[in-house]
Amino acid sequence: MTRTAIIFFAFSSSLATGQILYPTLVESLKDSDKDGVIDVRDLCANTPRGTEVNNDGCPLTELEYFRFNFAAQFEVGRYQLKNEFHSSLHTLASLLQDNPETLVLIEGHTDNIGTESFNLTLSQKRAHAIAHALTSVFDISPDRIRAFGYGPNRPIASNETETDRLLNRRVSGEIVKPLLNKNLDVTIHFKMNRDNMNQEYRLLLKNIGQQLRDNPDALALIEGYTDSTGSQRQNTLLSTARANKVAEILRTEYDIPEERLKTLGHGEAHPIASNRTLEGRQKNRRVTIKIVTPFKATTEILLPKWTIWSVDQNQ
Repeated sequence: MTRTAIIFFAFSSSLATGQILYPTLVESLKDSDKDGVIDVRDLCANTPRGTEVNNDGCPLTELEYFRFNFAAQFEVGRYQLKNEFHSSLHTLASLLQDNPETLVLIEGHTDNIGTESFNLTLSQKRAHAIAHALTSVFDISPDRIRAFGYGPNRPIASNETETDRLLNRRVSGEIVKPLLNKNLDVTIHFKMNRDNMNQEYRLLLKNIGQQLRDNPDALALIEGYTDSTGSQRQNTLLSTARANKVAEILRTEYDIPEERLKTLGHGEAHPIASNRTLEGRQKNRRVTIKIVTPFKATTEILLPKWTIWSVDQNQ
């Protein structure tokens, strides 16, 4: 009898309250923007009709890598950047301003007309022309810009016609950010006027090589410096040789591709100590290594439902 009474009570309670709960239940299942996710769980209201969404009702997103070619070709033997080109740098500058943790790598290239040494210098001046515009026009800190010159060594066309050579006279760029591991910021010191590295630094390079292998999209920024002894030209060459020597060890001993090793020689610029003392000059004779990865920005895209897309484009 007791069991029957309890069952009857529960059943009659549902009947008694059903008319009150029904409108509330309907309201809780409401899907105002018709995206298949009810309002109480929908974090993105008013999604356009027919858009593919995730479990939170928000449009699917993709990660974009920021590598680009600057739409500026240069005349033969010239590196001056015309003022009208500045407007096309606005999007890049805005992206850098919105993401202060990023760096931009700018690479200058030439055709094969002229000597290689001339073209290497010219290509770096072309990269510096873009860098100067970013700093002077858009107030991007010089510390966030690296300018490289590759001369004729990385052509994208044959150099057999003027049209092809025009394509090779270009500047390209990539936005990166440091890999979040302070132990990977390495400094290697050198003896005066020498580019040979002491054996004590081999363990540091082994760690760098391992990290580059573990992160196949990462790059190593390898930058050489000198003290103020010697001429500016000699110091630039020496600092470049030091950076290249470190890169050569990473390439040959740890099988890191050359294109992932970015070397620069700054000469006596950017001292970290006074060159008036022996201790200061020793500190300034150095190579620094920083591992960076391509900057990925999450960009909202409106994908129509039932569209098939390549996995490579959206991973």
